Amino acid sequence: MDCNLAIYDNEAEYANQLMEYMKRKQSLMKQIRVFTNELSLKEYLEHNTITILLMNETLKVEEIKHENIKNICTLSENNKEPLYHEYPTIYKFQSADSIIQNLFSLYPGILKSNRPNIESNQNVKIVCFFSLTNDIYRQVLALSFAKHYSDKKKTLYINLDLFQALPKMLNQMAEKGLSEFIYYLKQHTPNLHKKMKALVTSIDQLDYLQGVSFGTDIYEITGEDMQDWISELKTISEYEVIVFDMGNYYPSTMELFKESNQIVFSLGESKWEKAKYDNFVEQFNWARLEDILEKIHIITIPAKEQIKLSNISPYEIIEDGYKGIFETYMKDLS
Repeated sequence: MDCNLAIYDNEAEYANQLMEYMKRKQSLMKQIRVFTNELSLKEYLEHNTITILLMNETLKVEEIKHENIKNICTLSENNKEPLYHEYPTIYKFQSADSIIQNLFSLYPGILKSNRPNIESNQNVKIVCFFSLTNDIYRQVLALSFAKHYSDKKKTLYINLDLFQALPKMLNQMAEKGLSEFIYYLKQHTPNLHKKMKALVTSIDQLDYLQGVSFGTDIYEITGEDMQDWISELKTISEYEVIVFDMGNYYPSTMELFKESNQIVFSLGESKWEKAKYDNFVEQFNWARLEDILEKIHIITIPAKEQIKLSNISPYEIIEDGYKGIFETYMKDLS
């Protein structure tokens, strides 16, 4: 029987756990097989076809090449230079969700028919604010951007920080927020958008989903969960602009990056920040995720401006203070 994905790795426990996870998470992974030695793989190929062979790069590709293998993707045990430049490479020791997402990126034409479809709604603009170092001025920029758009479009601001500063500073700590929504999201609750709407509060004309009650709750959001959430936002939500203010790199970050229209990076001028960003770009290029890099808009914050931004209160942003920040740093964002 043909299979659309096969894992070839001499670490049986790793390969079988990855297979079982893929089967649970994705319908396309129902026809998946594991091979832990060359002989069993060759015997299978005599009478069957493998659409994608995901193989450990330490095993010899030349010894298993066969006309019944349509595509080969290697699993690398380090994220440095791949052994086989002629084949796509995925880092082995990352989350299974990330491996699945990488496969979808590498083989969209093969896997897209089995992937849960997110219908694109041209009226919804998703913008993700992200920083590798400083959370404070990233949040000031994100809130200013959201407030700017809320004056003319229905806008939702979602805070994905581990620790909540905004509601504390506004003295508007809601009883429920993102932690409760994560529960509904993971339970595949019907009418998810209504559950979210009930948790949304307002800051002037801006709708706002307060962050998690306990920091680690946010790590519960998987790539698949994020995909379901964005699908709901794009197909049912009344919002025209949705701003995700992301304070860290989570299991769901990659999926959010993929579905965002723009990714706004706030960077300082230090050599440390520059080196971190350069490494970020290197990793995404290595993973062949150039399409994500193309969405990035960098906002550089000079050192003298960082202190100024850090001392701005949310009240100043809400009461028209956002206009100067938007004009200074974000007026060229489309």
